[in-house]
Amino acid sequence: MTPAWIGIDPGASGAVALVMPDSSARVWDIHPAGLQQVRDLLSIFCLQIAVEEQQAFRGRDGRVQGVASTFRLGREYGRILGYAQALGLDFHTVRPAVWKARMGLIGRGKAGSMALARDLFPGVVIRRHDQAEALLIAEYGRRYL
Repeated sequence: MTPAWIGIDPGASGAVALVMPDSSARVWDIHPAGLQQVRDLLSIFCLQIAVEEQQAFRGRDGRVQGVASTFRLGREYGRILGYAQALGLDFHTVRPAVWKARMGLIGRGKAGSMALARDLFPGVVIRRHDQAEALLIAEYGRRYL
């Protein structure tokens, strides 16, 4: 059986997406209720999980990301990975540059992610780029992992 894929774009305003083998999809905000819905789905579907790898980065202005925001992002990322490990789930971390290159998004920015996700999943309401990227991370997993 082909598994369904969960894609996770971590962060304070991150998102979780589910892409089914038939290409139907759903997306949630990453708050605890969204993660609870994902846990509930685990009892129904054979799932694989792809999580966008996180690290501190330099902004466009060349400045390093702030310590507090880096810590918050690291805490959220660790929570997600710990959650997956505690449930015994098969998960993969993937660097943004890797999944974006495979999905043809290098240089296309947030608008490119939104456009591609809307093209691939026309039935899904996508309000923010992190929701689009969670869908695309799940689709990357489905296609390439």
